[in-house]
Amino acid sequence: MSPFIKAKFKGIFKKRNSNHAGNYVHSDFDWKYIEITDLENIADFDPESQKTHDYRFYKKISPRKFWKFGKKTEIFIPVGVDRFFSGTIYNVLIKNIDLKKDQASLIGADWREAVGDIYFQLEPTKKIKEEIAKKDNNVSGVNNWGNQNQTQVIINKDNQVAGLNNFSGNESELIFQNENSGNNLSGNGNTAINQTIPISKSIGRWSKWISGILLFIILLLLLFYLWNSNRPLFNILAGLGIIWLITRFVNLGRIISFIGSLLLLGFIGYFIFKLFYDSSSGLRSTKNKDGNIKIAPPKKTDTNGDGKIDDEITEKEVNWYDFSNAFYTAKYNTSTTDFNNSTSEQDELKNKITQYNSSLDFYTQFYAGLFEIDQDKIRKIAKIFSDSATKKNMDAAQTAEMVTTFVQEIPYYLVHEGSCNEAMQSGNSFMLEYHQERKPCLPDIAAGVQSPYEFLHNLKGDCDTRSLLAFSILKELNIASSVWISEAYGHSILGVGVPVGFGIYKNVNGVKHYGVELTAKGFRLGMVAPENNNANNWDVSIYYNH
Repeated sequence: MSPFIKAKFKGIFKKRNSNHAGNYVHSDFDWKYIEITDLENIADFDPESQKTHDYRFYKKISPRKFWKFGKKTEIFIPVGVDRFFSGTIYNVLIKNIDLKKDQASLIGADWREAVGDIYFQLEPTKKIKEEIAKKDNNVSGVNNWGNQNQTQVIINKDNQVAGLNNFSGNESELIFQNENSGNNLSGNGNTAINQTIPISKSIGRWSKWISGILLFIILLLLLFYLWNSNRPLFNILAGLGIIWLITRFVNLGRIISFIGSLLLLGFIGYFIFKLFYDSSSGLRSTKNKDGNIKIAPPKKTDTNGDGKIDDEITEKEVNWYDFSNAFYTAKYNTSTTDFNNSTSEQDELKNKITQYNSSLDFYTQFYAGLFEIDQDKIRKIAKIFSDSATKKNMDAAQTAEMVTTFVQEIPYYLVHEGSCNEAMQSGNSFMLEYHQERKPCLPDIAAGVQSPYEFLHNLKGDCDTRSLLAFSILKELNIASSVWISEAYGHSILGVGVPVGFGIYKNVNGVKHYGVELTAKGFRLGMVAPENNNANNWDVSIYYNH
């Protein structure tokens, strides 16, 4: 252990507590700045014997306290004109404190200046900093130190450098030296070193300012991101930030200040972890294996048994994989008569909806009506998924993923009202580009949405047609689900009320429904296209909470 150093100090402090009615208790001193001068080594110093009368003992005073976000004590020991030491000091004993109350008006009503005696050590347990090298790159005469690079230098009262003898520790920190001191370090006959040591300069303070500004910019970007993507988390972070600021400027005690800082750090750490977890859990689309779809030629059928052909039955087989490469097959039949009945009822439904306040209101009524029209027909299809989930002992999330990957396997078809020419002339850039590229579409459909059974029959559907089918199946499986629409994006997606734990979601009557894109393969529960990931731009239309 290094010897003690005795010196004079001048410090600026604030009271941690304001309950002493103008009296000053040394334990309440929150030191912001301590300047130490007139240093000299003290041999055989016993700090315990000096703990009498007015004194304050600190195990250490460190300028680096990351968990307090920069709330620290600045240590300043001047050495020459442009050099200073600002590191950690240990076993600090402050005595003979004299309060300079007449200086209060100069530094603020909440601040006080004090002077007195200070005793401290420079603990030899840290590695010599690489940047502390001799100024002219000339070091000579390093001999017979029990371990390599184990040197500690102290400045005495006369700015002469004295070496420390009998090092037993592993490493130590080279502290500082006046460049005009003669550059002489001498031990007890074991060492002779001649060197010049550059001391920390004001560039260190500029680096602190720069790092502080960068941190502030990062926090602003984080707040901006949350404002646009997750308003509840934004409110939490903003609230924690306000609490933290209050603890910086209002003296609420060290415990409250510590808790506020800890909560803020914990939240930021959780957010960073969540971002990492999300990216590692598949928030980017993940390619699953390609399946296939088989459609048999329609078979003419006598449904009444009277010898008259009155219907056509079409057999479909959809084979697909989920994201665990589990393989599924759905075989089912659809009837041309049932399809035509759904189409006819859909047209009637649209004409019945004459009272609505917004497009959201209209589509909420329209989706609900389409589900009701096809509910009995969908129940037969839903049993295929129910039997598969029971056979494979699947939970709600796995079952929901089985349904969504089934819908994603079906190729995309644009569904729209009116003819293709009318769609191209509507002013919708997506419609125009889509038709110019001669991609497949299904025109002249009421409200631009097929009913669930219509979609299962012709396997032609776009965003809201797909979302409505998935919703209808999940509802029959007693899994919470919803259909979301967005005027801002001109799009529709499915919401699933299962505990996904990451990704975009909407709170629907106390249940988190996680959004999922169904118009393309690779999107897991909670995932949407990056350009559509602002939850505030989505509105929940129909929903089901079991």
